[in-house]
Amino acid sequence: MSAIVQATCPGCKNLLRIPADWVNQPIRCKHCGLVMLSKTPQTAAAKSTPPRDKTPLPPTRQQAPVAKLAPESFKTAGASHPIAQAVLPTAAVPSAASVQAGPANGSPFTGFDANDDSPTANKSRVRAVGKRSTWWWKGPLIAVSVFFLAVVILGFTWSKLSKLLPAGNQVVQNQDKDHAGLDKDVMPPKDKSKDGPPADGKPDPNKDKTPAPKDKTPDPNKDKTAPPKDKVNDPNKDKTVPPKDKDKSPEPPKDKATDPPKNPAGLLYPRRALIISLHNYLYADSVHAGNPVEGAHNVASLKNKLVNGLHFPLTQIGFLSDVAPKGQAHSPTKAVIEQTLTSFLQDSRSQDRVMVFFIGHAVEIGEESYLVPIEGELDNAANLIPLKWVYQQLEQCKARQKVFVIDVGRSNPSRGSARPGSGPLGPKLDAALKDPPLGVQVWSACSGEQFSYETDASPMGVFLDKMIAALEKGLTNKIQKAEEPLQIDLFNQTIVSLMNAELSPLKLTQVPRITGKEVVEGAPFSKDEPAPPVPTIATGPSAKDNAKIIQSVLDEISLPPIKAGFGSTEDGTIKVEMLPPFDAKTMASYAPAESKLKEEINKVRVTLWAYSNAPEPPALKTAVAEKRAEFGKVTMNLLKDSYRSPGNENEFKKQIGEEERDVGKILSNLIRLRKDSIETDGTDKPGDLRKAEPSKRWQVSYDYVLAHLEAQISFLYEYQAMLGSMRKELPAKEPGHGGWRMSATAAPTGDSDGKKMAKSSAKIYDALAADNGNTPWFVLAKRERMVSLGLEWKSVK
Repeated sequence: MSAIVQATCPGCKNLLRIPADWVNQPIRCKHCGLVMLSKTPQTAAAKSTPPRDKTPLPPTRQQAPVAKLAPESFKTAGASHPIAQAVLPTAAVPSAASVQAGPANGSPFTGFDANDDSPTANKSRVRAVGKRSTWWWKGPLIAVSVFFLAVVILGFTWSKLSKLLPAGNQVVQNQDKDHAGLDKDVMPPKDKSKDGPPADGKPDPNKDKTPAPKDKTPDPNKDKTAPPKDKVNDPNKDKTVPPKDKDKSPEPPKDKATDPPKNPAGLLYPRRALIISLHNYLYADSVHAGNPVEGAHNVASLKNKLVNGLHFPLTQIGFLSDVAPKGQAHSPTKAVIEQTLTSFLQDSRSQDRVMVFFIGHAVEIGEESYLVPIEGELDNAANLIPLKWVYQQLEQCKARQKVFVIDVGRSNPSRGSARPGSGPLGPKLDAALKDPPLGVQVWSACSGEQFSYETDASPMGVFLDKMIAALEKGLTNKIQKAEEPLQIDLFNQTIVSLMNAELSPLKLTQVPRITGKEVVEGAPFSKDEPAPPVPTIATGPSAKDNAKIIQSVLDEISLPPIKAGFGSTEDGTIKVEMLPPFDAKTMASYAPAESKLKEEINKVRVTLWAYSNAPEPPALKTAVAEKRAEFGKVTMNLLKDSYRSPGNENEFKKQIGEEERDVGKILSNLIRLRKDSIETDGTDKPGDLRKAEPSKRWQVSYDYVLAHLEAQISFLYEYQAMLGSMRKELPAKEPGHGGWRMSATAAPTGDSDGKKMAKSSAKIYDALAADNGNTPWFVLAKRERMVSLGLEWKSVK
C-alpha cells in the first residue's frame, strides 16, 4: 500500500494527510478550501515522481502564478517513497509547512480524519481539480428544453383546453382589466422587477412590505383598511358587474354568454335524420338488427354514429323501430310510418340537409314498387307503402339536401329464409331507385339483381355494418363544415372498400350505389334561424286500444318458436305492440269462458315449452320445470344448425348417430302427444271435447295449438333426415370451406311422414285465417303458416 504524506496547510495551518499517490497533483484543503499543488523536492523528483497529469487546468486556474516553496522539515517513516514538497499559489501561501510521511502498511487513509475537529469535517473530501466535471451545463440545458417542450405542447392544445375551462378563460381575459384599477405597490411581481435588484445583488424580501408601514404611519388604521377596499373589493366588483353589463354590451362574446339566440341549436350543423327500421315482420322473413351487445354494431347504435361521423345533432334524429331501446320501441305499421315520415319532412327547414333511412323489405307488384311495413303482406299492395308516395314526400320537402338510404333485399346465404323474403333487388325497383325526383339522392345498399347480405361477421347487414365502421373512422384529410353538403360520396368509397374485403372471400357481390343530385341553388346556412322541432314518432292505431283482451289471448295460446335457438334471428315472441288493431265488435264474439278443453291445451303447451330452450310463460313455470326434470337432458338444446369438418370421420358419424337417436326420443313423445290430443271415442277425449266446445274462443285456440304441434313434428322429421344423410355420406364442400350448415328451405324434402305432417298443419292454419279474420288468431295462424320447415346442407367457411 502507498504511504501517507503529511503536510501543514500554508493557509489555515491545519495538518493535511495526503496519499503519496496524490503528490504532484492539484489538491484542495478540506478546512479552508485553499487550492495548492504538492510537489516533490527537486533532488528526488527526477528519480521517483510519478508522471504528472498533463490535463490542463481550467483557464480560471491557470491565470494565477504558482510559486515553489521549500519545506521546513522532512521526515520519513518506514518507506523509501520520496517526500513531497508543497507548491501553492503565491497570493494565498505565506510559507511552506512541515511534511512528514505516514505509515507504509495498511490503508493509506487509515486515521485520515482521526484528529479532525473542524466543523467542515463532513464536507466533500479532497478532490483533484483536473478531474472536475466539465458537464455543468447539462442541467440548465435539460431544464430549458423541458420548459420549451411544455410551451409548444400547451400552444397546440390550448384551444381544446380553453373549451374545457370556460370560467378560467373569462378570468384570464379580464385579468388586465382587473389590474387596471390597482395601485402600483400591489401589482404582480413582473411590475416589481422594474425597480431592479438591490446593490448587493440579493433580493430584499422586506422591500415590498416596508413602504406600506411608512406611508401608513400618520394614520395606520385608515391606511390599512383603504388599500384592501381598492385592491380587493374593486376587482370583485368588476367581476360581478360585467354579467349585468353583458346584456347591454355590443360585444359578440358577451352577447353569446348572456343573451341566448332564438335558435339554441343554431350553432350546430343544420342536419336531420329519420331512421325507419323493421325487423320482426309478421308475415315475412325477419331482418337482423345486429348484435345486441353494448358496443357492438347494431341498428340502435347507428343513431350515435351519425352524430359522431356526420355531425347530426342528437336531438334531430328520429328512430322508428320495433327493436329500439325499452320504452322507445314502436311497431312500424303502415300508418305509423306514413305519419312519422310526413311530419319529419314537413318540419325540415330550407337550409337543412336530411337523411331518411328505410331498413326492411321491398317488393314489386305489377309495375310498381312498394316498401313493406311490419304488418305488410308481400303479395297484397293494399297494406304496403308505394315508393312513388315516398318520392313525392321527399320532393315536396323544402330541405336543401335530401338523401334516401334504402337497405332492402336482405339475405343470409348460409342460413336461408325462415319465412318468405323480398328476394334480390328486382329490375323495376332498381330502375325506380336509379331515377329519383330532382333534388333527391338515393343511397341503395345494393344494385340490381343483388342481395343485401347478412353474414356471421356482419349480422346487421354488411352495408350498414360497414357504414358504421366508416362513420367511426371519419373522413381523411377532410373537415366537415356546417355550410357544406353531406359527404356521402366519400363515405361510400370507404364502405365499398370495406364490403369488398368481407364479401370477396365468400364469393359474394354487393355494390352500394348513389344516384340523383343535390339542388345546386339552396338556402344558405344561418345559425340565427329558429331550430326545427324535435322529430316525433307517431303512435297510430294499434292493438293497444284493446290491449287487455288481446294480451289475455296471447297468454292462453303462447308457444315457443319451432326453431328456437336453431339459427333463428328472432325470439318468436309476439307482443301486443306488433299486432294491428282489431275490431272491438269482432272480438266480443271471442269472449273468455270456462272450458274443459283448456286443460288439454295446456298439456300440449307445457310439453312444447319443456322441450324448448326458450323461457316459458310465468303461469306455466312450475309445470314446465317438472316436465323438464322428467325429460332430463334430451331437449331441443341438442339441435345444432352447423357442424365442422371432422378429423376422424368414423368417430364423427358415430356421434351423429347418437344425436339422431336422441332426436328420435323427442319425436316419439310428440307423436304420442298428438295422438292423445286428437283421440275420440265418444267420451271426454280431446277430439270429442273440441266438437262439443260451445266457446268459439277455445275452439280456435285448440286448433292453433294442434297446428303448431304438427309443424314442430314435421321439422323434427326433417332434422332427423338431415342427420341420417350425413351419417351415410358427408355433404359436399366448396374449396376453402371447413364445415356445413343446415339452411332453411320452404318445404320439407326428407321423411314422407314429415311431409304429411307439414301439409296437415298448413291446412289447419289456412282454415283459421279464413274463418277468423280481424282477430289475433288470424294474424298468428297466417304468420306460422309461412315458417319454412325444410332444410338443406350448405358448406360454410
